This record gives sequence, structure tokens and C-alpha cells, in this order.
Amino acid sequence: MLYTQIFQELYYQADFNCGGRLPIHVTFMLDEFANVALPDDFCSLLSTMRSREISSIIIIQNFAQLKALFKDTWETIPGNCDTFIYLGGNEQSTHKYVLAGLSAVGIAVTSVVAHKKKKKESNE
Repeated sequence: MLYTQIFQELYYQADFNCGGRLPIHVTFMLDEFANVALPDDFCSLLSTMRSREISSIIIIQNFAQLKALFKDTWETIPGNCDTFIYLGGNEQSTHKYVLAGLSAVGIAVTSVVAHKKKKKESNE
């Protein structure tokens, strides 16, 4: 309920008092996203908030949580996020989703190796 009211107010301010965009960018850090009471139309909000200077950082454990919350529309959530950081896990459908995404774009690997020169000791 809290997020519903906040989003409604921010959208109202952006649309009717600020010419469509908030003057100061607002970011929601939604840790434990699966355990937060979200607005019913969160997928729609996520699709339109960027134009109003609003963004969300969504933190979940795995995609099974998204599938439980947004049964038919769960792919809308990662689809509307421009950055995806995967720290690992044990849930298989999440592994498959990440692997499919990596296969589609390719993987670039850079490695840097640094060696320290050993100082010669002198017994003079």
C-alpha cells in the first residue's frame, strides 16, 4: 500500500506539476522485492517510470520468486531493466535464463596478469 501511494503521488507530481518529469531523479532500492507489497500494476509502472525520472533497483534471490508473483508477466520485469547482475545461485530456471541471455549476446573475457619483480638481496 505504501508503494502504491508513493508511485501515485510521484506520477501525479511529474505529470501535472513538473511537465512530465520530476526535477530530481527518484530511485527505489527494492531489496527483498518478492516480500514487498507492490502496486497491482507494477509491470506497467516499471515500463513507464523512466520517462518520469523514476527508477527501481530490483533485488531478488532467483526468478522463481518473480514467477510466483507475476505468473504470466514475470519476463516483463527483467525485460524492462537495463542492467542485470547475477551473483549465482542454485535455482535451475534462473541458470537457464542467464545462460540463454549470455548465449544471445556473447561473452567477452579480459584477463590481466601482473608480476612483481623480485629484489635481489645483497650480502655486502
